[in-house]
Order: sequence, then structure tokens, then C-alpha cells
Amino acid sequence: MKRFVLAACSAVLVGNAVAVSAHNGEDHAAGSASAAPAEVVTVSKAMQRALAITSTRVGDQRFPAAQAVVGEVVQRPEASWRLQAPEPGRLVAAGAGWPVAGQPVAANQLLAVLEPSLSQRERASREVNIASLQQRLSIAQVNVDRLRLQQRANGIGAEGNTYVEQAFAEYETLQRQIQLGQQSLAGRVEIRAGEAGRLQRVAVAAGEVVARAQPLFEIAGARPRLAARVYDPRYTRGNVVATASVDVRDYPLHVVGYSPASPEPGWTLLLDFDGGVPTLAPGALAELALTLPSPSRPGLLCLPRASVQGSSGSAWVWVHQAPEQFARRAVQIVDTQRDVVYAQAQLAADERIAVAGAALLDQFQ
Repeated sequence: MKRFVLAACSAVLVGNAVAVSAHNGEDHAAGSASAAPAEVVTVSKAMQRALAITSTRVGDQRFPAAQAVVGEVVQRPEASWRLQAPEPGRLVAAGAGWPVAGQPVAANQLLAVLEPSLSQRERASREVNIASLQQRLSIAQVNVDRLRLQQRANGIGAEGNTYVEQAFAEYETLQRQIQLGQQSLAGRVEIRAGEAGRLQRVAVAAGEVVARAQPLFEIAGARPRLAARVYDPRYTRGNVVATASVDVRDYPLHVVGYSPASPEPGWTLLLDFDGGVPTLAPGALAELALTLPSPSRPGLLCLPRASVQGSSGSAWVWVHQAPEQFARRAVQIVDTQRDVVYAQAQLAADERIAVAGAALLDQFQ
């Protein structure tokens, strides 16, 4: 074993001595340790194998693959609804069975029927109230028609017109109030889901007598949100390309925000679905692929990170220009992402650069 170690040390010393003859016959071996690397160094094949120096074609380097992370389904705070009893009464099932937690529901789906408990006095008062609402509805309809007529005459679009939107919202609200009042008088108030989603909580049972404003159902929105942990701050700066893989299908995502993962390291990214949405329950896990945007600049090269030496102000690579010869070539670093460096340099796609062991070439003077 001692004989092998001595032989290896001798080989390194010989390699350094051979490399001295590289640069125009000048001897840089007596220079300081902080001297700049030689422009050209000569390293024998045996020494290259001993130092495990490898090279790759400039044109073979590909942009970094997407980073795989695990995302957890979390509930969007603005995408949940709580259905309450509009008035006192008894609940009955709307169909064959009573809704259960975890059940998916469609928008406007009938969940239950409330049979109001109205006295004769309350029924008379409600009839008067409905008549008053119908008069206001007629006036609201006239306002909507008038504003729309003005729009057509002036050539103004309906989008973004505050007056039209307000008049139409008032008209729809009055319609809904009249509908609920008429259902109440008929003894059948429908409890419907406002939006599509999943039943997160069922607070009552069929046949139960409920009070006004008592919670009945809680619906989680159909568009879940994903939370993923990242450790590179660039993922928090937007323009991240993200996809979620669910049931052998990829769904595009976009980053909507982030927060520090304190006291843990890193950041928590919040991502929403762009188009179609899979059926995911809160707490479920999904495989995500995150890709940082690549710098867009003419002539930009993607180089292995191990091949680039020096700092951003003065960086270089070693070009394997001959079987036993490496030439130092300056590069300008634009960005660094994971295991690659984006740089500008006078390098051809078929040129080979040192990767593994490239840092050892800096020691040859």
C-alpha cells in the first residue's frame, strides 16, 4: 500500500513538471499560488486518467431538467362556502340519500329541502313582502333595459360599466329573494350548492329541525391549491413553469404566492391549476415538476457547472483542444441554475471542455 501511495505522489509531481513546458516555453512553476492559471497546459493521457479528468462536447449539454417536488393539497381560503338555513324549519332529503362528507357536488346541485315552520301571521307578512319585492323588481328591470339601451346608442361595451353591473346585480338579488319567498310559502325551500366542489362538512341530518342561520353544509372549492417546499429563492420570483402529475395526466400550474417555511429552511410555494382540475381531497399529495425560466439572450450557452472555474467577474473553461492539451477560454457568466451555468463564450458546439477534474487543471502552471 505504501508503495502505491508513493507511486501516485510521484505521478502528480511528474505531471506538474510536464505541465510547466506548456506556455510558449515560459516556466511559471516558480510563481505564487495565487497566480492566474496558464493559458495552455499539457497533461499526458496517463495523468488524465490518474486525475479522473473527463470532457464533454459543448453542444451536448442540455438545459436542466425540471425539479421534482411533492405538493400537498391545501384549501383555498377564498374558495369555500358555508350553507345556512334561511329560516326555521325541518330538513328533508332531496333525493334517495342524505349528503355525506367527501361527496363531490356540482354547481347549483340540490342538497336538501327545508320545510319552513310558518305561522299564519308570518305567511301573511311574507306575502306582503313578496308583493313589495315584485314592484321593486319591475323598476330594476326598467333600469337595466334603459342602461343597456344607452350603451348600444353610445357604442360602449358592457364590460367594466359599473352602473350596468350594479343595476343587474340588484335585479338578480330581487329575483332570488322573490324565489325564496315563494318557495317558503309553498313549504319547500331548496338548499343548493352555490359552486362546484366537495362536501367538507355535513352539520345536520335528515329530519332535523333547524333555526334561522344555522350552518348546514360546508363545501370546499373544486379548484384545490397545492403547497410545495423549495429551497432556491429564484422559485419565488415568478415565471416558474410548473406541472402536477395526477393519474398519469399532467396539469399546468401557476405560482400565486409564497411564504417563508420558518422555522424550517426554504419557502412554501402556493400553486393553482390553470385549466382542468383533478379531483383531489385536502391533504392529498401530488408529484410536481418545477422549471426555472432560462435566460433569453443570443449566443447563450448552457455549460456543466463543474466545467466553469473562477468567479462571475473572471470565469473560464478548459477546452480539450488536443489529446494531451487543454486551453483556457474565458466565459461570461449570465446565470447559474442547479448543476448548469448559462454563459457567453467563444465556443463551438463540437469543442470539448473539461468537466470532472477541471478544477485540477488550474493547478498546472
